[in-house]
Amino acid sequence: MRCIFLQDTVRIRYGSTFSNKLQLTNTTDTTLTLTSTGSARDALIALPDTVLLPPHAVRLLPVKYLGSAAILQGGLQAFTVQLRLRGVPLPPVTATFYVQPDASEKLLLSPAEPVTYTDPATGLSKISVKCVNSGYAPLSFRISAIAIPEGLEITPATQELQLQPGEQRVLLFRGRLLHRGGYTTDFSIQVTAAGKDGNILAGTQLRALSLSSEKRLATGGDLYSNLLQNSIGLTRVAMSNGPSFYQLQGNGHVSLRDSKSLDYHLNLDYYDRLNALEGYDTWVAFTGKHWGVKAGNIYDNLDYPLYGRGIKASLMPSGKSGFDLYYLEDDYMLFSQLYKPPDRPATWAASYRYRPASQTEARLSVIRGPSPGTGELASLVNGQADIRLKGKQHLQLEAGYSREGGNKGTKARPGYGGGFTYASNSPRWDIRLNNYFSSPYYSGLRRGAVQLDDQLGYRLSSGSSFFLRYNRLHNRPAYITDTLNGFSAGNYNNITAYEAGWSQRISPRLSLTAKPYLLEQDMQPSLLFPETDSLPHLRSDALRMAADLQYDLQPHHFRLSADYGSVKSDNPLLKHSRYSSLKVEADYYCRIWGLNATVQTAPYYLAEEVYVRDGSYRAYSFGPNIRFRALKNKLDVSFSDYLNYNAYLADWNNTFNGSAGFRLGRTWQLKGQVFHTFYNLQGYGSNLQTRIGVEKQFMQDNAPGLKKLELTFFADKNVNGRQDPGENTLPGIIAEVAGATAISNKKGKISYANLREGLQSVRLVNGSDWYLMKPLSVALSRNRKIAVPLVRSGRLDGHIVIRRQQYLEDAAVNPEGIRITATDDLNHTFSTLTDANGAFSLFLPLNHYVIRPETEGLPFSGAPARALQVRKDNNPDLVFELTDKSREVEVKRF
Repeated sequence: MRCIFLQDTVRIRYGSTFSNKLQLTNTTDTTLTLTSTGSARDALIALPDTVLLPPHAVRLLPVKYLGSAAILQGGLQAFTVQLRLRGVPLPPVTATFYVQPDASEKLLLSPAEPVTYTDPATGLSKISVKCVNSGYAPLSFRISAIAIPEGLEITPATQELQLQPGEQRVLLFRGRLLHRGGYTTDFSIQVTAAGKDGNILAGTQLRALSLSSEKRLATGGDLYSNLLQNSIGLTRVAMSNGPSFYQLQGNGHVSLRDSKSLDYHLNLDYYDRLNALEGYDTWVAFTGKHWGVKAGNIYDNLDYPLYGRGIKASLMPSGKSGFDLYYLEDDYMLFSQLYKPPDRPATWAASYRYRPASQTEARLSVIRGPSPGTGELASLVNGQADIRLKGKQHLQLEAGYSREGGNKGTKARPGYGGGFTYASNSPRWDIRLNNYFSSPYYSGLRRGAVQLDDQLGYRLSSGSSFFLRYNRLHNRPAYITDTLNGFSAGNYNNITAYEAGWSQRISPRLSLTAKPYLLEQDMQPSLLFPETDSLPHLRSDALRMAADLQYDLQPHHFRLSADYGSVKSDNPLLKHSRYSSLKVEADYYCRIWGLNATVQTAPYYLAEEVYVRDGSYRAYSFGPNIRFRALKNKLDVSFSDYLNYNAYLADWNNTFNGSAGFRLGRTWQLKGQVFHTFYNLQGYGSNLQTRIGVEKQFMQDNAPGLKKLELTFFADKNVNGRQDPGENTLPGIIAEVAGATAISNKKGKISYANLREGLQSVRLVNGSDWYLMKPLSVALSRNRKIAVPLVRSGRLDGHIVIRRQQYLEDAAVNPEGIRITATDDLNHTFSTLTDANGAFSLFLPLNHYVIRPETEGLPFSGAPARALQVRKDNNPDLVFELTDKSREVEVKRF
């Protein structure tokens, strides 16, 4: 009797099925009866319970399994079957084959938001990264984040993480600007995950943008403009648990003649002990008046993640339309001598942009390439339109259709998605609607998602408002080839929230926001952990109360956020189905030091209930951060130290992050950084990373031949156009000059460098209830400093009543087009025209005015002028009575 499998080793992809055939040969002269011992557990196609094998017969029996975390633990694994001979005193016969899972693409990293903004008041930003373990075995790795170019401190710089098969986490990093003075730049955040052996498992990137009070514009092709906005740095990176390497980084912008420009980005790592070189996030781009090209690492978003190495070509035949063409290979590294990229089809894409008006834009895109995560070939067509409506209204529409699969013998699946965003802002009402839906097989970024976020706000006064909000997030994606280990069937924490809130500015320095809300959650956790494999669909309901308190008294800034709720859960693993949940976050900053703390006593999200140990859940994080400058601002030192408690690992860890920079002259700088993480848990130990380097910047305040404009915004309370004693400067004013947007600093100043000679218009983007008295244009023939008066405005409404002469009551009189003027005490005049009903509205700076209808040359008389003080709110409605003189009627008595 012989029993063997036809294939000794079967290689499988994550989330796929695998099969083999068992060959049975009867070498005897009698019929054999074989019975299975049940070793083919969890099989989709198992061996029959009984097999009859005639003399000298050969029979093939198939077996088939679904690759899941329940039966695969990673690495080479044996599958054995055993058959007993009935009625024969012989030992059982066995056969074994081995399964080798594909080791690539176990860890997936992606930014929760591709762009984050730095708070101009605090210099702080939040960076969120989503991690998914798509493999069959637990993963332990280290997540690190760095900013390019340097200047944005990220804490913690590294985080240790362990993910179970199919588990996902969202990690939060905090960013802080190290240099908040002078001309600032935007940052690229590089996030990488490395195993304990130092090998890179995955990577992603996002952008951190900031508004500053000093902006430098792109320059033309003069002698020195090529040195502007360029920097290069060399750093030595040493790691205690990984290979050390040299890192060369550079980025810059070069302005050429005739509105042409050249941009570049460079990141090279050289591992000296391994004698290996790799490059990533490296590209060069040329932009002309009507065309452009970018080659290297390309990252773009067309409701489909375009990332990899390749080329992007752009054509701009006119100012209203343009085309973008993409060809990308699926590899985030430009080149590497350390690893071989996966073999995947390339991605082709084309996008058409149309901009008929300054604030209206539409886009239509076509993409053909491998679907992220699964590798199935997908075709996608999507479109988006941004439309500015009348007043302060904005509408965004988007829709897409995809077809995925069919290239690997699978059935092609169609998908679709669409949604709209609407925003309206009036003096009293604030409406924000954000709604999106996509089918389970849609190949766009939001696959199988229902996202509803609708909010209605009402301003009770200038410092008080009330709002209602409905929020629903429901994910139900499906995958033809489920490389996420069945993750599409579960692990999504679906959320529905009903909120009612109130916000009050108690004083100029103190504000409070409070909201009670109902939070409903559900999920299928069967693949999170082995102990939850048999759990049913989970659901929880919570009645919660959240409050946020902020206090600002320069140089002090304090924020306290608390969220408390009563939760009812049907999770059978919990000791109590009802429990209370509290989460508190506190931040304090004062000049050179600050404190951050987070305390959580029970799960907030339903997915966190799997971390409950011994009936309790705890998560803590607190620590100081210090930053100071010395030696005439040449030395810049900052460091932070955080103590964290992990609810799942039930252990403390400590993270220290320190950096120092010393400027040599104006453009050279020595830099050093230290990152250290220590774990009490056995097997983790500590991780130490040091960075020492030098950076050279090529920059000037202003290029030769170009001009500098400095604007100082102040509150012109008496509306005379001059800054008088008691009229303070205004920080936080966002203005635009020559297409560059900046925000005024605490002294109310904005500086623009590299402006061309000629007339430059100043436009207020956001004045925080302050307005220009009239359009402002500045003639630049030299560097100039301009004081810009801003005024508050109020709305004045009224209407005209036409009184007809006796005996002419049936005659029609048109009140449209009558000019209404308002003149202040300095003889500044504002005017408007009445509509078809005789109504009019004037938006006027807060001041004293004389209001009158201008009837000269018109067949009307009467209506004396009215004098009044215009306030921000509650101005009286004006009524002017005019007499119709278009026809005179003379009545004689006989």
